[in-house]
Amino acid sequence: MFDEAKLMFWPVGTGDSTTVVIQDGIVLQVDLRDLHSADEADDDHAALVDALVENLPTVDGKPYLSTFARTHPDKDHIQGFEDLLDRVTIGEIWFTPRVFIENDQDLCDDAVAFKEEAERRVQETINLGGDVGAGDDQPH
Repeated sequence: MFDEAKLMFWPVGTGDSTTVVIQDGIVLQVDLRDLHSADEADDDHAALVDALVENLPTVDGKPYLSTFARTHPDKDHIQGFEDLLDRVTIGEIWFTPRVFIENDQDLCDDAVAFKEEAERRVQETINLGGDVGAGDDQPH
């Protein structure tokens, strides 16, 4: 499914989840809303993390997402991130630090997981003198 350039706007109800396939092997995910109800037979929402795992290219035997971009920390734009982080290697994450300054209270668990991963990657970049590769796979 992710072998040619395309845009996919996933049916997730409230919130956004857009997959941009730049070319074969290069996939950008903008926001994420993975609902547990999507696993139910009568639910028409996308089981997004499962779909990504099934369709992403693999690198070193694990699904590889080139980039994850997050617009803001509302739950309906980050739901399922912790599961995604456990199941795929993410090359780069894009975010603006401003969202944490303005919205650092009452973050959902997935937003906290994203923030911790972003902070870990920033610290790893500092520790390595700015020479950290995409897909930094240090424990999260």
